[in-house]
Formats: sequence, C-alpha cells, structure tokens
Amino acid sequence: ISRNGNLLEIINANQADGGLYTCQASNKAGTDQASVEWVFTELPVVQIPEPEMLVLEGTSATLRCLTSGVPPPAVLWSRDGNNIVTGRSYEITDDGSLVILQVARSDAGQFTCTARNPAGSDHGNINLTVGSLPVIVALPQDVGVDIGFNTSVACTAIGYPEPTVTWHQVNGGSDVIIMGAADQPLSNVLTIPEATLDAGGSYVCTASNSFGSTTGTTRITITGTAPPEVDIGNTSPHVIIGQSIVLPCLIISGNPAPIRRWKRRRVVFNPTGRVYINEAGSIVITRAERGDAGAYICHATNVVGHEEDRLDLDIWVLPRITTTDLVYNTVEHIPVSMQCVATGNPLPDIVWRKDGETVSGDEVGLVISSAGSLTLASAALDDAGSYKCVATNIAGSAENNMRLTVQVPPSIRRGPSLIKVLKSETASLQCHATGLPTPTITWSREDVLIDELGGRFSVLTGSSELRIRNTELTDDGQYFCTAMNPAGSDSSAIMLDVQSHP
Repeated sequence: ISRNGNLLEIINANQADGGLYTCQASNKAGTDQASVEWVFTELPVVQIPEPEMLVLEGTSATLRCLTSGVPPPAVLWSRDGNNIVTGRSYEITDDGSLVILQVARSDAGQFTCTARNPAGSDHGNINLTVGSLPVIVALPQDVGVDIGFNTSVACTAIGYPEPTVTWHQVNGGSDVIIMGAADQPLSNVLTIPEATLDAGGSYVCTASNSFGSTTGTTRITITGTAPPEVDIGNTSPHVIIGQSIVLPCLIISGNPAPIRRWKRRRVVFNPTGRVYINEAGSIVITRAERGDAGAYICHATNVVGHEEDRLDLDIWVLPRITTTDLVYNTVEHIPVSMQCVATGNPLPDIVWRKDGETVSGDEVGLVISSAGSLTLASAALDDAGSYKCVATNIAGSAENNMRLTVQVPPSIRRGPSLIKVLKSETASLQCHATGLPTPTITWSREDVLIDELGGRFSVLTGSSELRIRNTELTDDGQYFCTAMNPAGSDSSAIMLDVQSHP
C-alpha cells in the first residue's frame, strides 16, 4: 500500500489473491468506501506430449494437447487454417484431445492446438504421419539355379515406414537366419553365391516395420546336378616288369565337380616315390615290380552320389628258362624226355624246334606236355640232332639250345660159327659189329681176354679181326667176340678147329 494509501500493489499475485477488495477513506467529516473485484488471469500455455505422431492407417488416433491458464483456456483444433469440430471424422474430448476416429492417408499433415482465455492464447503443432503395414508385392515362388552358379531373389515390400526385409532358410523345421543378422547388412535381395545342394529349399522373406510384419515364401531348386561318372579305360592293363605305366581315371561328368580318390586293398591309396598320383589324377608306376600287380579302384564322389571303377593291373614278366640240361643221351627205341621249364607272366607257351623246324605235338610217338617237356616215346636215329626250346609270352621270349644224341646198341653180324685151320697156319676170326657210337670189340677165350694172351694172338688195330699165328692144336676152342658201347653190348662165339697134317 502506498504512503498516501491510494494504491494497493499485490506482489507475486496468484490465483488465491483474487476477490473483492474495498478501499475506505475517512476523515473527521466522515467515511466513504468503494469496492473492486480483482480477477486473477494467466496466459494459456500449450504442451504437446507427442509433437510427431506415426499412426497406422485405419486405426484411431488421439492427439493430446495439454493446456494451462487462468481462467482455463478454451481449446481449438485446426489444420491448414481450417477449424476442426466434432463430427463424423473427428472428436474433441473434454480434456481438449483430438480423436481421429479412423485415420486415412489424407489425414497426414500438421494439426494445431490453440488455447485461448482472456489473458491471451498459445498453440502447439502435431505432425501426423500416416503409416501402413508391410505388404510384399513381388516375390517369385520358385527359383531354379544350376549348382555352382550364383543366384539372387528379390523380395519387394511396401509400407510406411519403409519395411526392413530379412531372409530365413527353413531347414528341417527350424529357421536359420541368413540375411539381416547382426553381421550381415539388411537387404531385400537374397544372394546365393556358388550354389550348393544345401542351398536348395524354402526361404522365408519377412518384411517388418513398426506396425507389424508379413512373410512370403520362395523355393529355390538346385538344378544341373549330376552324379559322378568315371572312365578308367582298359580294365585289365599290363606292363612289363621294370617299365612304367599310367593308370588313368577320367571323370567324365559330375556336378558339382567330383572328388577323386584311389583305393587299393579297400583303403585310400596315397602312394609316394616310385608310384605317385599326377596332376591329372592318374596313378603313375615307374619301374614296375611284381608287388604292383592287383586291383586298383578309382572312386569319385560329390554331394549327389558316387561311382567307382576297378582295374586289375597285371605285371608281365619276360620268360626265363630254368632248365640247365643242355645235352640228352638216349638209346634207340628207348623213351626220352627233354625238359623246358620256363617261368614268366603270363605263363609262357613252349614251342620246340629241331634243326630249325617246328616240332608238332601231333606227330606219332611225340608228346609235348603242358609243362613244356618234349617226350619221344621211342627214340630213333633220325631224332638225334639240335633242338631249341622257345618260351614265349606277350612280354617276350627266351630260348634254350639242346642236343639229343640217340645211341644204338652194338649188333654183331653173324658169320661162320666154325673156322678150320691147319696147324702152324694163321687163323683169322672176323667179328663185324655195328652200333652208335662205334662199338669197341674185344676177344676172349675161356674168360681170358686175348690182349692178355699176347704172343701169337693179336687183334688188328682199327679192325675187329683176331689173328692167331702159328696155330697149335691147343688153340682149339671157342672164341668170343664182344662188341660194347654206352648203349649196350653184343657177343658172338666162333669155334676154332686146328687140324694137324696127316
């Protein structure tokens, strides 16, 4: 109150200070008064809790406008300068909120809330964005891709806010996220590089925004697959011992590219050194040994299937004749067998030649056994000669030269069995023998060799004749001629009769 009392000042006035105030003036002459009613007012204040609103199309939306002021302000809503009143589309509630009963896309825009009272006015704006659920508008149902090639599938979705797209592969009933994971960028395109069989199957595209999500399914079929097909060529290859050979295993087809492995004795074969696998996948055997013979299996596999093929390697060995007998002797009409034992792989065939001519096993009295021996059932003189045993197989041949000698037992040609001679004359006893080799002739009398008698008895050198000079009566008797060679002997008796003169 001022000094003269004519002014009442309310400091920091508030609503409680409102009311009827009376000013009274008095002096000695009397009093007078006047009353005034003071009303407290406060400027309106508008507060917008959600100045930016995103609302799903087709739903209702409540735009809140919090106001304060004394007296309580009246709330007005407007859009683009046009006032909004309660009607079919809008409702203004008692607390001043604006309810849009069914939001349409056309409702998007700026709404203004204005609060007014006698003290003044205030306003606030709400920007309304109308959103929509995601909708997948383009997604192929079936996609085919050749194995090993790249493919991509786009999942096109619309909605507001713009949907994010994730992809999942349905695998055995469980979803495996493959796009949109923390370590993968979001993309509406599913990319499969170098497709494998595992990449085939159903994929789910999920389009999501703040209002919800929707899904679509596509099926990827892996095409162009083929099981392995191998070709090893000759299934029965061969190589001469000590030489080299390549065992090929060609992969004719297969997609994806098959993995090739060699097996031997039912285990994976990883040779080194003298035997190795070259860059083409073929087995290379250098300086082949007998132990290299046997089965080799080429096995090719991929995710579609597998195939294997088998070859049996044969190590050829040059024939070798092990027979050491080079000279055979036999007696005429006695069987004889000449051996030709040969080794080699394959087992060699045996051919006999005599004096350059092939000996046939079809000849009578001649047999060539399966073991290669040549047997003469009854050797004859013309069977003697040079023989050659030839052992031959596909690796080569070997030969051995032999000689057959056919011996003939001695045979004495019988002459006169009685020789008469006068005493003191010379007696001549003849003994003619044949045989091969030429027989040796010996003479004997009463088991005593003539050579031991000496003196008047002599056998002419180079002859079979026995001469007795100056015969005597005591020379009478039986003399034996014996012919001998390695094949046998023969003997003949001659009676000598020494006569005296009358």
